[in-house]
Order: sequence, then C-alpha cells, then structure tokens
Amino acid sequence: MSTLQKRSATTLEVRLSIRVRNLELQLYELNKLRDQVRKAELSAQKSRRTGRGTRERLGKGQGHATL
Repeated sequence: MSTLQKRSATTLEVRLSIRVRNLELQLYELNKLRDQVRKAELSAQKSRRTGRGTRERLGKGQGHATL
C-alpha cells in the first residue's frame, strides 16, 4: 500500500470515528430526553388518577385569589 493510500485510509478512519462518536452523543441525548418525557407523562397520569391537576398542586385550586 502506498503512502498516499495509507494516508487516505487513516483520514477516512478518523472521519468515521468522529461521525460514530457524534452519533453516540446524539443517541445519549435522545435517550435522556425520552426518559424526561416518560417521567413527565407518568407524573401527568398520576395527577389525573388522583384528581389533582396542576392548579391544585400550585395552590390555585384551594380558593386562593389568582392574578
């Protein structure tokens, strides 16, 4: 293999390595966001089941004056 071919192969390997790393980071962020959404959905479901909405949790549904 010539020097030019070796250099081209090395450059390609580096570029692929960078792309793979970027994909791994994006996948990590996607999983983190998916987990946050899942937790928010579970919290909303729990609030609906108990009959307590956001207003009650914030103290607005207990006869307090609102602005």
